[in-house]
Amino acid sequence: MNYVVTGSASGPVFELPDSPHYTKLFRPRNLHWGDPGTIDTIGAVGRHCDERLSYRPEIGNIAGPDRRNTYSRSHDGDNFDLAYPWADRRSGASDPDGRSTAPYRTSATASADQVKGIDYGLLHSVLAFITSQPLCNSILIGHNVQKALAKHIANNHLPRLVRVVEYRAHEDHIHVNMKHTKLR
Repeated sequence: MNYVVTGSASGPVFELPDSPHYTKLFRPRNLHWGDPGTIDTIGAVGRHCDERLSYRPEIGNIAGPDRRNTYSRSHDGDNFDLAYPWADRRSGASDPDGRSTAPYRTSATASADQVKGIDYGLLHSVLAFITSQPLCNSILIGHNVQKALAKHIANNHLPRLVRVVEYRAHEDHIHVNMKHTKLR
């Protein structure tokens, strides 16, 4: 898509197409609509993760076809959620259809013990790729996940991820903040 960066939500949103490179979680919610740049970036993330990391990311809420999102008020087409990658390679969702109020494997306020099963090497690789994308503003993850990721980075002498920040109630999923875009 040919798009430009804007300062606010404007223009139509586009449905995230089905792809062999990622999984769309919570389909009954109809919240896989986004700005053109967000949709393109998710496609790039899916291709990169699938082809280079042998991992198929799980995409959570973006926005509805009217830019509304009753599950995630901050989402209006420029943000998207991802499930954390787990070491056992099972889904990051306990309820892939999203019919429950807690559809991910852990709660939003999970303890350090409850996030030990995340594959932190894979998480670092996924987040490093996302933060390299020109439309990515920041990525929000939970406090306990941030602590464990920082330890993994230090132990393995990996580059820090400066646009990845700790934010309350994100022990259960990754939240990616993008720049708003619209078609030219």
